[in-house]
Amino acid sequence: MRSRLVGFALVALAAACTGMRAPPRPAVPTLRYGSVMVEIGQRFHQLGLAATSSNWPLLDYFARGLAATWEADLRLAVAPGPQDIYAEEEVVDLFKAQLRARQESFAKAELTALAPAIAARNAGALEAAFARAAAGCNACHRESGHPYIVIPSSYGQPVPQYLR
Repeated sequence: MRSRLVGFALVALAAACTGMRAPPRPAVPTLRYGSVMVEIGQRFHQLGLAATSSNWPLLDYFARGLAATWEADLRLAVAPGPQDIYAEEEVVDLFKAQLRARQESFAKAELTALAPAIAARNAGALEAAFARAAAGCNACHRESGHPYIVIPSSYGQPVPQYLR
C-alpha cells in the first residue's frame, strides 16, 4: 500500500511539474548608440578636467574607463539608424557600413595614445593625444551628419562644446 501511495505521489508530482513553466528570462537591455556616445563624451570631459589639475591617478582611472566603455558598450550598442543620424539615407548606409572599422581604428590610434602619456606623466604628450582624440571624434561627427557636435581639443571645456 505504501509503495502505491509513493508511486501515486510521484506521478501526481510529475504531472504537476509538466504544467509549470520556467519564469521568462529578463530581456537583455538594448544599448542605444547615442546613449553610449553621451557616456563617452562625459568620460572624455572628465579626463580633460583631471588633466587641468595634473591629477595623474585620476587621469589613469578616467582613461581606463573611457577605453572600457569604448570597447565594451560601443560594441554592444545597436548601430545607429536614420533616427540617430540625421542625414540622407545613402550617407547613413555608408556610415553604418564603415562604423565598426572606424571604431577599431580610433581605438587603436587615438585612444591608445592616451595611456602611455598618462603613465609617463608627460603633460605635453597628453595634450597632443587629447587633441588628436578630439579631432578624430569631430571628423566622425562631421561624416555622420552631426557637425554640430564639437569636442574641444583642449582641456576643461564642456563636451560637447556648446559655445563657439
